[in-house]
Amino acid sequence: MIPAPVTPPQKVAEATPVRPQHLRPADISITFADKVRSAVQNAVVFPMAARAAHLSGQTKVTFDYKDGMASGASVLITSGNRILDKAALTAVHVAHFPEATAEYAGRVLTFEIWVKFLGLDEHE
Repeated sequence: MIPAPVTPPQKVAEATPVRPQHLRPADISITFADKVRSAVQNAVVFPMAARAAHLSGQTKVTFDYKDGMASGASVLITSGNRILDKAALTAVHVAHFPEATAEYAGRVLTFEIWVKFLGLDEHE
């Protein structure tokens, strides 16, 4: 009887961990999220009609961020006033966002943030 040839075990390539391409708010560092939140808040223009009517409030918006650009902005929780809600969405569209860090480059990050509209006699 002829012995069967012994074949050495083949190396199996280890799978490189795949980075998720879409990150939810809980997966984003607080530091980076604060920079994005600040960019939106700094872009807020308090509408004159709202100011004249002594309105204030906050609108919760959600949007996707990828490599310094925002898309898909929508209102999650209304301020109760369409003027303020529209201004919150406008702030998302015109904000100067920070560049993506190496950790987030090429990935979609979903943000949910409160945009605040404070009256003249209010402060944070």
